[in-house]
Amino acid sequence: MNIILEANNKSAEDDGFVMKIVVAAIKNIQINISNVHICYEDSTTYKENIFQLGVSFSKLVFETELNKKPEKPANDNIINKMVKLDGFSIYLNSKKIIRLSDLPGNDINSILKSQISEKGQAIPDVEYILCPINFESKADIHRKPEADKYQLPIADLTMNLDSFHLQLNNHQISTMLLTVETIDRVTTAAPYRKWRPDFKKHPIKGIT
Repeated sequence: MNIILEANNKSAEDDGFVMKIVVAAIKNIQINISNVHICYEDSTTYKENIFQLGVSFSKLVFETELNKKPEKPANDNIINKMVKLDGFSIYLNSKKIIRLSDLPGNDINSILKSQISEKGQAIPDVEYILCPINFESKADIHRKPEADKYQLPIADLTMNLDSFHLQLNNHQISTMLLTVETIDRVTTAAPYRKWRPDFKKHPIKGIT
């Protein structure tokens, strides 16, 4: 009986080949992305009310952090990860708009890049919903808490957020309501669209 229990404990503590590969991949993976700007421009729903909805950030870092606490002994079962996000923002431009669809590709890239916030600084003429924020998170992930008899937490998460500012103006609210109304109208008409006549010119002369 003791031999069976010892064998079970040993198999629970030892990692298989696949698990070792997964752990090594998690420890060694490094992600560094910079200057990302995604923008959706709608000039067809309401031609009198063109809007741009976008999200952007200047830097995203996901990497393994070395043990910086010498008073704590090294533990191979704990993975230290750090996530850093700089200049993340969400905006809805509905007043002062430069129509990107009318510009060549190089000009579009230049405008989008110039509207990416650096170090959390707001960009003029950008109507933010979520103002630029800087976010940093550090996580100590214990992949085998049973090895330490659950004396250490499975995940120890520390998050730092400089500021968090949400805002909406009247024009942005009106744009959202008009868009929701359009989506609702299209959704309601969808079941009946199959009976709509398919012709380029109206059969009655003089009607287009």
